[in-house]
Amino acid sequence: MTLSRRQHLEASIPYNGKAPQLFMNLSSRNWLSRKGAAEKLDVSVDTIERRAIPWQDDPVPGRLRYKYLKLGEETRQERRYCEEDLEALLVPMKSLDA
Repeated sequence: MTLSRRQHLEASIPYNGKAPQLFMNLSSRNWLSRKGAAEKLDVSVDTIERRAIPWQDDPVPGRLRYKYLKLGEETRQERRYCEEDLEALLVPMKSLDA
């Protein structure tokens, strides 16, 4: 699949004259602070804390996994929440009647 330069600009993909990489690096994750997670879900930071569990390899429905991460040289190690878990909470659950 080859995209034109205009299509690359519209999609905010750097144009290098080659076809774009059409896969996602599954080993990388996005991490959010407690405040960032609360804003994304439009809930209080207390709600984030109540749903938080220490990191496990497999997701737990209705829970937010966290790790203590240091994201920069001048920062301290703090809880960071897995964005994949936040996205899963945004998906409306099917009703039990259906």
